[in-house]
Amino acid sequence: MPLDPHVQTAVDAYLSKASDLIDGLYLYGSVPLGDFRHPHSDIDFIALIDGPLDPEAAAALDELHQSLPGPVFDGIYLTAEQLAAGPNGLAPTPFARDRRLHEPGPFEHNPITWHSLASHGIRCTGPDLADLDVWHDIAVVTAYTRANVDQYWRFFHAQGSAVDTEPYPGAMMWVVLGIPRLHYCLATGGGITSKTGAGEHALAVFDPKWHPLIRACLAQRTGGEPPSPALWPQTLDFLAMAIDETLAIDETLAIDETLAL
Repeated sequence: MPLDPHVQTAVDAYLSKASDLIDGLYLYGSVPLGDFRHPHSDIDFIALIDGPLDPEAAAALDELHQSLPGPVFDGIYLTAEQLAAGPNGLAPTPFARDRRLHEPGPFEHNPITWHSLASHGIRCTGPDLADLDVWHDIAVVTAYTRANVDQYWRFFHAQGSAVDTEPYPGAMMWVVLGIPRLHYCLATGGGITSKTGAGEHALAVFDPKWHPLIRACLAQRTGGEPPSPALWPQTLDFLAMAIDETLAIDETLAIDETLAL
């Protein structure tokens, strides 16, 4: 698929200096889902390496990440064996975040990362994804999603309730287009959708009283004016509703592999 020009420029700049340091580069997230929105979106990647990075290679990659133009290029460096083993019990791995290469850690070590790559990843260089052994377990993905809703998002709601207005620019859009992605995942037995797709899903499944807020956040994502920060309490009400609706989805919902992939 053709890449957004901002993405293509960043990928070309990365590969021009990293080709001797990596064995493959793959994108997941908003780019392959066709929902990359500059300047809101990051470029999510997984790069294959043949083993631990030596200090010279790590320094070169750190310098490279600092120099990349355009969107933030965030991702993790894995061996083929780690890609096949999956995130559970994975040792710390080098990762790039906020234009720096960091010491090995657990960044993005979760089933959604692997599932997104397996189901919607695209190759920039290296072996075809079909030729790689990418860990994939829909049951683990849906269990992880349910736990994320029940733990992380409930905690976020409690923290967000301490303020009466949007705590930082884009927070409302992040909530209103974020939690429906998890509802979509559980409702479809493991399906992956973008933030824009999640907003469209929310319009289809949630009460019409939420539609003005959802549409306002969708408009912001596509370049429109952001909703008023004073709508933060309504956003938290939406989040509480979406958490309950998501967790109410039948845990025995049949997993449709063809839909999930």
